[in-house]
Amino acid sequence: MLKNGFLALLLFCSLRLCSQGLLFNRLTSEEGLAPGAVLSIAQDGNGFLWFGTQNGLDRFDTRRFKIYKSQDAPGNDVPENYITRLLVDSHKVLWVGTRNGLNRYDPVMDRLDPVPLGKKQGEGFLSISCIYEDRQHTLWVWSSEGLFRLDDRESGRFNPVSIPDSVAGLSVNNNIRTIFQDHQGTYWIGSSCGLTQMTPENGKWRFRCFRHDGRNESGLSDNYVTVIFEDKAGRLWVGTQQGGVNLYDRRSDSFKHYRAGGPNGLVNNNIRDIKMDARGMLWIGTQGGISVYDPASGRFDNYQSYPDNIQTLSHNSVYSIFMDSCATVWIGTYWGGVNSVSADNTPFHVYKSSTYGEGINNSVVSALSEDAAGNLWAGTEGSGLNYINRATGRITWFRHHPQEEASLGSDLVKVIYRDRDGHIWIGTHGGGLTCTILQPEISRVIFTGKTIPPSAPLRY
Repeated sequence: MLKNGFLALLLFCSLRLCSQGLLFNRLTSEEGLAPGAVLSIAQDGNGFLWFGTQNGLDRFDTRRFKIYKSQDAPGNDVPENYITRLLVDSHKVLWVGTRNGLNRYDPVMDRLDPVPLGKKQGEGFLSISCIYEDRQHTLWVWSSEGLFRLDDRESGRFNPVSIPDSVAGLSVNNNIRTIFQDHQGTYWIGSSCGLTQMTPENGKWRFRCFRHDGRNESGLSDNYVTVIFEDKAGRLWVGTQQGGVNLYDRRSDSFKHYRAGGPNGLVNNNIRDIKMDARGMLWIGTQGGISVYDPASGRFDNYQSYPDNIQTLSHNSVYSIFMDSCATVWIGTYWGGVNSVSADNTPFHVYKSSTYGEGINNSVVSALSEDAAGNLWAGTEGSGLNYINRATGRITWFRHHPQEEASLGSDLVKVIYRDRDGHIWIGTHGGGLTCTILQPEISRVIFTGKTIPPSAPLRY
């Protein structure tokens, strides 16, 4: 009997559930979101979420979307519907950057009002690449006309910030992606030409540039800097387009590199966004998925899209990450809408069949039982039995095999019952009743082969 049971073990398929520990909810065009990439996310003082997309500005009230779009102007190759950046500042004002200028949302009139920067609005394209509020609540805006600062909120006038021509990488011809002020008051600017440190000194600005040098192993890993972020410990993280993430060490004036590859690495080296959640975990959005980094353990957990699992990322290309007032994580993707992960990651798993072999072997579940160890036995209509190890996420399939005595009597499972001795009884259609002997390890699950025909008296 044990020999037959061992042979039966060779016939089941064991696989790893791809829930990966986090469950993602999705909002797409099917729910009313404007199609296209979600490039920026913000939340206003009323709790509304705002999504900046390639096809307009979307407001979400947890139930429905409202889409704001500009009127198409003749000759405009880049309409204002292409939203590049969103920011709700400390005064609860929503600022909207587009490929054709800066706008401020008027909640009374429920409209977007243009804000002049350099060129008058409409006189050529004025693309906004960054909107940032520093620790002194000063607003900074990078545009295709250069850097601007809002010094006087009453007048609402933005003034240009003069940057010497000698500062490489900060000309309007370069792609300025981000600006950030650290806890020491120093500003850091990321562009397509590296990382620039901007420090106030005697009423002026002192600049220092960091560039990639292939000969320097502790230097900046890539010249195209996409995002800059400081964690709760005051450490500066620098994301790049091709070189992964850099951790800046102020004492040694060097960078530690985190890249994709190996047993504990990033999911992808093209970094789009970095945010920190309430637990101190770094969420890193990349072109190939999400990496969540635990600074305490130094471990990366990577999350990607699996087409047949609706609780994974909807699309691997991530552009924006936002933590809302309830600590929910919102993730904007290139072609998969918005994903969210609740603060407590409510443990509702959907177990379903998949053409990729990532789940139970049949979505029509006809019977369910829990064993003494808290694991699940799920019977199906036509595909036998699934054993779900809830600690590891591993799913094991058991099927009826006519040539094996110690297998299920039938793949049509109708009832599953656990008795006081821990034995699992499986009632089937056309295959009688089968008992299992459950050992601590799944590899020791043995079907006794004790099948009671439907017509025989039921005894135990």
